Amino acid sequence: MLGGFAFLLGFLYTELFSWIAYLIHPIDSYAYVILPSWAAWAIHGLFLGIISAMIPTDFLLKYLLGSQKYKEFTLYTKLREGTDGRIIFVSLAVIIISANCFSLPLHFNYYAKVADHQIIVNKFFEMKETVYPFDRIKELNQFAIQHNPNGQIKILYHEIVLMMVCLFLQAQCL
Repeated sequence: MLGGFAFLLGFLYTELFSWIAYLIHPIDSYAYVILPSWAAWAIHGLFLGIISAMIPTDFLLKYLLGSQKYKEFTLYTKLREGTDGRIIFVSLAVIIISANCFSLPLHFNYYAKVADHQIIVNKFFEMKETVYPFDRIKELNQFAIQHNPNGQIKILYHEIVLMMVCLFLQAQCL
């Protein structure tokens, strides 16, 4: 039961974070805007989904068992485990939510925007944009490309002077 709620809420968080990122960085006058992949948002969504799933699970358990049996159940688990599981859950939730509060703003501020004559990059641990005019980009080194049977192209590895340019190429291929 907890796993189903965790998966559903994790997926909803992932979609929410991805949607917020696209709202924060609209394309506007840029040719392309490159944001973190869906997997970056899925990591946050997974952990927040696990934490958030405890709330509907607890309500459902309380509803199914009834008030008196629910109190007996919680007392039994306290006696069986030797500690209150809610204290452990709350401490785990504080750690996970704190980590998300630290890393989500960094992910939302991590992007590359390709304009007419420049690439604007905001790196993960930086809070300022770096502008790279096209004439300052010296070269793109080789990178491997895998052609999947379904027609998709996937970049396996890359060595690149400006990493975001390669992500731009990857975004174009997919």
